[in-house]
Amino acid sequence: MVKKILFIAFLVIFIVSCAAPTKYQPLSHTGGYSDKRQTYIDENIYEVAFYGNGFTSISRTEELALLRAAEVTLKDGYGYFIIIDANSYIDSSTITIPASYQSTTNLYSYGNAVTATTTTWQTGGGTHTSRHPTHRIKIAAFKSSSEAGKNDGTVYDSQRVKTELFGRYGIGKEGEKNRSKKLATAYYDNYLEAKEVGNNKSVRINLEKAAKYGHAEAQFLLGLMYTDGLRVVKNKQAAMKWFRKAAEQGHVDAQNNLNLLIHHVDR
Repeated sequence: MVKKILFIAFLVIFIVSCAAPTKYQPLSHTGGYSDKRQTYIDENIYEVAFYGNGFTSISRTEELALLRAAEVTLKDGYGYFIIIDANSYIDSSTITIPASYQSTTNLYSYGNAVTATTTTWQTGGGTHTSRHPTHRIKIAAFKSSSEAGKNDGTVYDSQRVKTELFGRYGIGKEGEKNRSKKLATAYYDNYLEAKEVGNNKSVRINLEKAAKYGHAEAQFLLGLMYTDGLRVVKNKQAAMKWFRKAAEQGHVDAQNNLNLLIHHVDR
């Protein structure tokens, strides 16, 4: 019984752990990229693939395979590549989680007679089917765009592909910076909407998140909140913290307010 419970728990954890698109990572049990230089054909020929889990779209596998192609060509001193061949396919897998059964028995006595009623019910159980997309490409790498342009097919600039897709998927420092900027803008827009309809709780939550992701105006407004005790407990140190963050981004009003707080002058 214990082994059965542990087996079910393992399956549940496995499914939950995969409940997000495959990250850009070397190939593992949750998917990822693989690449191989096909020197038996030519020095500049590579086969690259990206394997997704059940929550990964085909378009994501295509773009992340393209990203890996850009990385391997740059690593080996090439700046451009073309796709010679490409194909996508989907593998299906099924995991069945066994049900568990529980029973209760009630005894009833009438004089010398005893009767028993047993109730059994099922919990859990079921089948989970997932579809795993894979995109595989064969590429030819070149040192210059003019050299690549002599061949049929779209010429990809490796550095440009890497920069664009790193930003789109939040990979690396520049990608994370772009992702934070998008989140900051989205939360600030939510703050403005919440403010317009008078949802005070949502105003504070979204302003805090926008400030956390680096939105200078949100940081300044959060500083004002802590200065005046508006929707939060008045806190001079917290106010200075957010004014300082906004000031470091060149926010003039935040710079002035920070200076006033440092010198203990009331606004």
